[in-house]
Amino acid sequence: RDLVRSRGLGDVYKRQALLLPLSLGAQTTSSLNAIQMARDSGLGVNRLQGTARMTYWGFNVYDAELWVDSSFRAQDWRRWPFVLELRYLRAFKGQDIAKRSLDEMRRQTTFSEELAQRWLEDMALAFGDIQAGDRLAGVYQPEKGVRFYANGVFRRDIADLEFARLFMGIWLSDRTSEPKMRQALLGLE
Repeated sequence: RDLVRSRGLGDVYKRQALLLPLSLGAQTTSSLNAIQMARDSGLGVNRLQGTARMTYWGFNVYDAELWVDSSFRAQDWRRWPFVLELRYLRAFKGQDIAKRSLDEMRRQTTFSEELAQRWLEDMALAFGDIQAGDRLAGVYQPEKGVRFYANGVFRRDIADLEFARLFMGIWLSDRTSEPKMRQALLGLE
């Protein structure tokens, strides 16, 4: 089982191994990059909503931060722009992250195999292979889709609203495999 750790938020068992990174506390270089990415996209994201650490079988996997604007409401997260940034603590192949992401997206709804293959290819290109310390960020725009950055460098736009909602739902949907991580990121604990 995975163990999610959130500073000040307790420990929670976690099944998801390849997806989130961010840490609590002062704005890090990582978080400042997330804010800058959001500003570059024309979003007013400037407030840290929540953080969590993903641990799997005793190994730290990533830290996650959710950055939002002042109008953000956790109960209806799909309606608001935000940045979800993950700082990986271990190396992973981009294809493995994409496959795990697709599995988690399927927890929320069903979709065709054709669509799954297209999304898998898009994610693999957006993520690339990850080394410890690398950051992946998704800038969620409710009416446009999601824009991905790796280490602060633009990688790919995926202008598919269903993909964007399901991908971000990996962490934020009430159907997530990690409800405690969801609560920590949305600031509900």
